[in-house]
Amino acid sequence: MAPNFESGYQRFALVFVVAAAAAWFYAFNEWWGSFYAALLCAPVGLASTFLFLMLIGTLRQITGVRDSLLTWLLIFGGIAIAAYGLAAFAGPTSALVVLAGAALVMGGIMLLKPRMNAMEHRYDQAN
Repeated sequence: MAPNFESGYQRFALVFVVAAAAAWFYAFNEWWGSFYAALLCAPVGLASTFLFLMLIGTLRQITGVRDSLLTWLLIFGGIAIAAYGLAAFAGPTSALVVLAGAALVMGGIMLLKPRMNAMEHRYDQAN
């Protein structure tokens, strides 16, 4: 039996949440100082992660676009936004634009995971 992708996805999601908190810490530290950065980075980072994932779930239901097209649009669009954030901005703005691009990539991977597991399940049934 082939390995399940879920554990790798969960590790990737955890790394993403930690990176989101770090990006918000950097932004808050630049804007307001370390005290507010330490106080606000974890809740705001976690909330921003969930907001992007909820947006992607909503887009999936109301757009009528095929899941495969939406998956790859999110992944490549997220990469493009992150690259633009690195090239066009500096400081906290760059960190937050890159975070937005990474959240879109994460949403695309979230849509890719069930498809990979379904393909694995079909392969296991065939053999």
